[in-house]
Amino acid sequence: MSTKTWLKLIVSILAIAIIFEKEPATSQTEYLHQKTYIAKNTQKITQAKIRQILQGFINSSKSQDLETYMKPIAKNCKLESSLKTEQGESTLLKLNREQFQVIMQQSFSNIDSYKGSMNNLKVTIGADGKSATASYNLVEEIVTIGGYVIRTTSSESTKFEAIDGQILMTYRKAVGRFNY
Repeated sequence: MSTKTWLKLIVSILAIAIIFEKEPATSQTEYLHQKTYIAKNTQKITQAKIRQILQGFINSSKSQDLETYMKPIAKNCKLESSLKTEQGESTLLKLNREQFQVIMQQSFSNIDSYKGSMNNLKVTIGADGKSATASYNLVEEIVTIGGYVIRTTSSESTKFEAIDGQILMTYRKAVGRFNY
C-alpha cells in the first residue's frame, strides 16, 4: 500500500471516529437516563407499603407533622370529602393538593390531641404493580385546643401510583359523619 493510500485510510478512520465519537456518548447518556428512569419507576406497590403510608397519615396527624403528612401526596392529587352532620346535612369539598394542605395546616394548628384507627382495610394492587386502590373506614377522635371533642367515622377510597420511584396518593374520596 502506498503512503497516499495509508494516509487516506487513516484520515477515513479518523473521520469515522470523529463522526461516531459523539454517538456512543449520546447513546450512553440516553441509555443511562433510560436506565435511571426505569429504575425510578420499577418500585412495585405492595399491600404492606400501602398500609405503611396510610398508617403514616395517622401517625403524622398524632404528631401534627404537616410535612410528613403531605409527603406521599402527589402534586396533582385530587381529594373529595363530604361530612354529614347530626341533622343529615352534608358538604362536599373538592380540593387539590395545595388547598388540602392549607386545610390540614389550619387543622393541625387547632389540635390538642388526635387518635385515629383504620378498619376493614382492603388493598387492590393493579396488574402492573404500579397502582393500587385502598378502601377502609377511618375512625378519628380529635380534641381541639379549646377542649372540644370531635369524633368522626369515614369510609375512604384512596388511589396510589408509583411515580418517580415513590408511591404517591393520587386521589382520595372520603364520606364521613360525626359521631355524637
